[in-house]
Amino acid sequence: MLDSFSLDNIIEIYTDGACNLNQRQDITMGIRWHMTQPSTPSPITFSGFCKHFPSSTKAEAYTICTALLICLPRTKVNIYTDSLCCINTFQTITQRLIIPRRQLKILNHNIWFIIARIIAVNSLTVTLHRVKAHSGNVHNDKADTLAKAGFTSTHSIELNRKHLPNNIHFIWDQHHDNIVVDHNV
Repeated sequence: MLDSFSLDNIIEIYTDGACNLNQRQDITMGIRWHMTQPSTPSPITFSGFCKHFPSSTKAEAYTICTALLICLPRTKVNIYTDSLCCINTFQTITQRLIIPRRQLKILNHNIWFIIARIIAVNSLTVTLHRVKAHSGNVHNDKADTLAKAGFTSTHSIELNRKHLPNNIHFIWDQHHDNIVVDHNV
């Protein structure tokens, strides 16, 4: 499926993450992205959900992470998001040398560590662009439409803590559920 995307080596991804706070039980975050390439008419889309310590920024960070996972090595990736917080956090983790103690102060630091690792391992060139929500941009509206599908999706996204360095995470195991805590404590 991604083979047709490898010709130009430039990919555009429109992301959207949302937190469904209206539910009384089992609060989830819907994630979705819409990937396009100028020379390829058929886009690739994905929607899923994630749980634990919900926020719209965390949902957007998960969206960026899952989209980068399928990018081919040495690809130039332009990500369009309506989350200024994610753009600012991305700038922090990619343009500064961060010691683990400071990294732990970044909200959702585990997700951002994985994003930085994916970029480094695959030699990706990633740029985040701000796009205004509900602005009439066809691709951004498509990502937004997938929002509803994310809440009811069967694709659950969770971090595998075994792939995180021990010095940047700890586990909340109150009910033997091994939840990785990704907030400043």
